[in-house]
This record gives sequence, C-alpha cells and structure tokens, in this order.
Amino acid sequence: MKQIAHATVTILLIFYMNPLLSSQYAVFAEEISETANPDFTQGVSAYEHGDYVTAFNKFQLSAKSGNARAQHSLGVMYAEGRGVPQNDKEAVYWFRKAAEQGFASAQTNLAIMYAEGRGVSKSSGQAEKWFLKAAENGHPPAQYNLGMKYLFSNNGTKKAVEWFLKAAEQGFAPAQMMLANSYDKGLGVGKDDAEAAKWYRRAAEQGNTGSQFVLAYMYAEGRGVARNDDEAVKWMRKANSAPKWYEKTKPKEEPAEAECNLGKVFERGAVARKDESIAANWYRKAAELGNAEAQHSLGMMYEQGRGVPMDKAEAMKWINKAASQGYTPAREMLKRKESK
Repeated sequence: MKQIAHATVTILLIFYMNPLLSSQYAVFAEEISETANPDFTQGVSAYEHGDYVTAFNKFQLSAKSGNARAQHSLGVMYAEGRGVPQNDKEAVYWFRKAAEQGFASAQTNLAIMYAEGRGVSKSSGQAEKWFLKAAENGHPPAQYNLGMKYLFSNNGTKKAVEWFLKAAEQGFAPAQMMLANSYDKGLGVGKDDAEAAKWYRRAAEQGNTGSQFVLAYMYAEGRGVARNDDEAVKWMRKANSAPKWYEKTKPKEEPAEAECNLGKVFERGAVARKDESIAANWYRKAAELGNAEAQHSLGMMYEQGRGVPMDKAEAMKWINKAASQGYTPAREMLKRKESK
C-alpha cells in the first residue's frame, strides 16, 4: 500500500450548534493502492503543486468512473471554487455521491452543507444523519460535532463525552480540548483535574491556543498538575504568540507579557479561581521584568490592599515606574492625585 502524505484539500470552517469552537474539514487521500485510478493520483499531485485546473480535470475523470475519493475532491473544489467556478449545488452533488459509498470525509462535508444550508435546504435532521454516519465510520471531526450537539442538548452531556473521547483518542485537538473541559467542569463525567490537565496538554501540544491558556493557569495554580511557574509561563507565552482573529500580524510582545496575563487571570477570576495574592505574585514577577501594565496593576493592589498589605508608598513606587514608561492609566492616576 502506498501512503499519500499531505494530499489535503481544505474546506470550510464551521460553527455547528456551537458558538465557541470551529472544526476544519479536509479531503484526505488516505491510503491508495499502487493500482489505484491513475487519474486520481495525478489529480492529487497536481493539487499539491497548485495546478487546480489540472487537478479538477483529473478528479472529474476519476469521479465519473465511481472513485469516491475523487468524487469527494470534486465536491471540495466546487465548494471552494478552486479550478472551477464556486458552486455549492455541484459540491453537494459530488459529496453525496461519495457519501453514499461510505466515504467518511464526504459524509462529514455533506452534513456541513445541510447544517449551513449551502447548496441544499438547511436541515438539522439531515446534518445529524450524515454526521452520525461519518462518526460511526470513525471520522474525528464528525465525532466532535456530534459531541457538541449533545453537549448543548438536554441531558446529553454523557453522550457528548463519549463522542469527544472517540475523536480525542484519534488526536483531534478540538475534541481533546472539549474532553478536557468536560473533566475540568464535571460535565457528563466526574470532575477530575488530572484528567483535564492531561487532555489540555495533548491539545496544547498540537497548538490549540485555548488549551495552552488553560494549561498555563493550571500550572500556576497547581491544579491537576504539580505547581510549576516555569511551565505556566511557557504555556502562556505559547498562547500569547498566536495572532488573534482580528490581527493581521501578531503585535510585538511586551516584556513579561505572559507573567502579566497570569496576574490578570487570577485577579479577575473569569477562567481560573479568583486569588488576588497569586495575582499580586505574578504582577510582581512581570513588574520586576519591566512590564508597565503589571507595574501599574501591582501599584493599584498596594493602593487598595488587595492581595498584599495596603502600602501607599509601595503603591506610588510601582505606579511611578509605570508612568515613567508612558503607561497611560498610571500617568492619568498621577495627574488626578496632583490635582487634588
């Protein structure tokens, strides 16, 4: 058997019954035999080299002879408008051809088209039907999407965990994150911080930003893992390095940005337990490394006696350091004090 590596055609990002996470769906050439349809293998090669017109023509020849992978690839190219004008109805036609032959990636993409109402009337029932077929065929994105469906349905959290686990064990990072979240929050499974940390780490190691962020504060807090400030900073830096969706490029990292962000996590208590003494500790680490925002935040904590003993002199020391770097909130605070 010959393994074709990296022969992927990317399709659609979709939010399926879930406003928080998206999944990427792809065409995989998977395993093809040495005697596989030559038109299909030539199409894969053309696609990998960016020759989409040739790829489309080769896939079309192979698809008409009944090759499910080629049919699926045609569907993707119609959906994305690569090598051919974009046409959702044609995409659905070819996805269905491959899906009816049991090709799991096509079943998933057909489900997506029904979920989105692209090229076909929108139907949550049809979407679920095809997601289920693909999931039962072992397709991780479909298993993940079914997990999300059950997570947001009444009394469906246990079923959600079952599907997340199936996809997570195949290395699908979004499912690993949701499985970790299930253990973290006790949703559909007993709360288990160690299991949560294990699955967050697996997703984090694949570059899942949300998991990197959560893993950072778990190390900072010593929850589910032994407390380790170096690991906390490492994972927060990795999370910080990913551009936000609204950023064309990642802004230059501020000094000790990771340490400062850990301080904010524990000060606000939005995603980790609120602990102002831990927050002050992280602000101090960042402030001593020259982070102006952390200097101001640490100063305010001394000013108000939050997480540290109230100390007006220490407060002014840090606020002045922040102001000297041009940090606007610190400068404005000094102006207000001077005007009194």
